[in-house]
Amino acid sequence: MNVEKANIRREIRALVAQMTEAEKLSQSLCICEQVKAMGEWQDADDVLLYAALPDEVSLSALISNALANGKRVWLPVVDGDNLRIRQYKDGMTEMSAGFHIEEPTPDAPELLPSAYSQISLAIIPGRAFTPDGDRLGRGKGYYDRFLALYHGTTIGVAFSCQIYSSLPTDPWDRPLNKMIAPFPI
Repeated sequence: MNVEKANIRREIRALVAQMTEAEKLSQSLCICEQVKAMGEWQDADDVLLYAALPDEVSLSALISNALANGKRVWLPVVDGDNLRIRQYKDGMTEMSAGFHIEEPTPDAPELLPSAYSQISLAIIPGRAFTPDGDRLGRGKGYYDRFLALYHGTTIGVAFSCQIYSSLPTDPWDRPLNKMIAPFPI
């Protein structure tokens, strides 16, 4: 285990825990507005988003916007050591047992890795980021394995306290194409 990464994860967990729900909501909405203004978002027909954990940027506004504008929304579902990508439609969710977040139901259409190119834009969560797109996840490697197979545009989203000038990286860490935080980074 990388001690430096573990220390940063612990520090971020404490910083995000100090944020009020109003701060998290305000920063999440600011981030969603920035994403919606991007050409990559406006041009995308298929987008990979995520159902946020309580300590992550909420993408609820993006999910609603995507569905209202006829985009296909894909959400990750944890399956063992990997992510499965399933289509989300209003009302097609259930609570996951392990993470206690909404996930598409098991009967929702699944996008196999060979078809990941169908998704033109992926919004990726993390624990910490750099302005250049380096990302520190939660330590399980779910998104690292996904990013090794995905070659579309990737955007990291983070609360302002999650931005670091540099992060330790390993050979399997994939930098993201862009970073969005509520304030200029």
